[in-house]
Amino acid sequence: MHRNRLRPLSLSAALALVLALGLPPRALAAPSSGTLADKRAEAARAQGEMKRMQADLSSGMAEYVRVTGELESTRREIDANSKRLRSLEATLATIETRLGERASYMYRTRDSGPLDMLFGATSFEEFLQRFDLLSRIASEDAGLVGKAKRARSEARHIRAGLKQREARLVALRDRSAKEKDRLSSSLEKQRTYFSSLSADVAALLAQAERAQQAVPLTSPVSTGGGGAAAHPRPGLAAATIEGRDGSYYVMADEPRRYRPTGVGMTTQASIYSVADNGTGTSSGIPLDDNVLTCAHKTLAFGTHVAVTHGGKRVICVVTDRGPFAPPGRDLDLTPRAASLLGIDGVGTVRYEVVVPAS
Repeated sequence: MHRNRLRPLSLSAALALVLALGLPPRALAAPSSGTLADKRAEAARAQGEMKRMQADLSSGMAEYVRVTGELESTRREIDANSKRLRSLEATLATIETRLGERASYMYRTRDSGPLDMLFGATSFEEFLQRFDLLSRIASEDAGLVGKAKRARSEARHIRAGLKQREARLVALRDRSAKEKDRLSSSLEKQRTYFSSLSADVAALLAQAERAQQAVPLTSPVSTGGGGAAAHPRPGLAAATIEGRDGSYYVMADEPRRYRPTGVGMTTQASIYSVADNGTGTSSGIPLDDNVLTCAHKTLAFGTHVAVTHGGKRVICVVTDRGPFAPPGRDLDLTPRAASLLGIDGVGTVRYEVVVPAS
């Protein structure tokens, strides 16, 4: 969570502020328990609504991945069958040419048929040789005819299958486009709903999410706020996304192949303060400046997002809520992720939800 913490005023400083402003002491009183209870109740309702939205988005992404997987599989089948059909057509053309040449030869030499050829032998040995030759020719012709029949049958079957697969491909493309639109709409609904919450309720929502995480908060990974990491700098690797050009930086212990979901948008991204290194996140996992993670206001923890900026690419894992900033800024990046993207401060990025390829 991107934090701009306000340090609590000491009692003497608070009194001095009251006197300086000429305000009555009750002006600095804490919100009433009723007001706090109302905000907590609103945060609880918001948490339920956000979980419902996240579940809907997750199921939608799973369906989109399934449809796009079937789409790609159907496309590969069409390509393979089309290649096989071209091979069969070439084979048939060769067979028809050979049989045509043989028929033409037999027509031209019809006065010297097989029997004339056999009985024109001058010796029994020559007779056997001619008989063997005619047998081989007949066998070859029969084989060519049989091969042509099988090729024609397979070609008819492939053509019929191609028509079905091509119709399926058109339906899957339409379904994929509709699922993509639905997912983008779902993400925008989450974004709009979260933006409608007050800052206090949003903070309570993040606090409640953190309290419910199964991952316990372990010891900080740094020697102190902004201090150097106590363990070696984690390694990076190159990952790819199906249908996307180029490679993406990813942590070495993360998957190397991903599939796109079509869910994402262009937004502003900011950077965690180095003072937050080692502190807890809303997921319960300590923040590590050297790991490619990010905060997002609504995406489920553990979601992989591919982030691009100026031709540079990384894949981050959502582990925190935030940034608690005006609408239009949806990501907080660790310093390492921001550095790999070439961002210093706030930058415009494009992000897309991706899933590890099986």
